[in-house]
Amino acid sequence: LLLAVFVDMFGVALVLPNLPFLFAELGGTPESFGVLSSVYAIAQLTGGLVIGLVGDRRLGQKLSLQISFLGAALSYAVAGVATS
Repeated sequence: LLLAVFVDMFGVALVLPNLPFLFAELGGTPESFGVLSSVYAIAQLTGGLVIGLVGDRRLGQKLSLQISFLGAALSYAVAGVATS
């Protein structure tokens, strides 16, 4: 479990510092990047609460963590192959 969390956080740490430059390269403004970052943070907070609730009451903690790690892996893959 600790290794999976480390790999997930390592992926975030690799992608996050490059996002402003990629966003500017694709024609985004600093204001729109700020709005997008804020919406991402709100979605992450809301999604974390929902996944926690579902994990505690329906699926179990192990399955909900596996699903969330699978979703993170898919999003990293999509971001990695994106060209525009």
